[in-house]
Amino acid sequence: MSSRQTGSSNGANGSLLMDGVQSDCATQSQAPAAQAIIANGKAHAASTVLLLDEQRLTRECMAEALQELCPDLAISGLRPDDYHRREPCADAVLIVINLHGARIGEAVRRLRLDGASPPSPFLFITARDEAHETLEALEHGAMGLVRADVRIDLLIAAIRLVIAGGRYYPAQALMFPAPATKAFT
Repeated sequence: MSSRQTGSSNGANGSLLMDGVQSDCATQSQAPAAQAIIANGKAHAASTVLLLDEQRLTRECMAEALQELCPDLAISGLRPDDYHRREPCADAVLIVINLHGARIGEAVRRLRLDGASPPSPFLFITARDEAHETLEALEHGAMGLVRADVRIDLLIAAIRLVIAGGRYYPAQALMFPAPATKAFT
């Protein structure tokens, strides 16, 4: 399989990794090695984002869209089941997990994200709009939660915020009902 490479405005070039092999359907531009970034306590030559998604079409389309809009990011896509079988991005600065309809707790157990050795920061993309899912994401140490129905520019903003060390949770996801108060007479 041949891989197409393109240069970005900063002169860097590379190729998108999809399922551990170079993809011929999209490109990636890496930041020059001289411009190392610090994230997750380590120096990285490029901001490598690992995209975990069970559905190949969604994974490839999302990776290509992210690559097109963020040429400074190196995108690598994998099926969640392959996450622990290979180490394609051991130095990923962020893991983006597209849950589709799965529950957060189920994904955390399946990927063993709450093990003794903390993985790279992770961000969930979820189709669920439930307050307890947000609380569960917070409890498991997720650096962010993005609803699947948002515009891609908001996803990119969330990814960049998490890479910079911040957290992203939509405001409406954090508005939990106040506990019932007792009326005093």
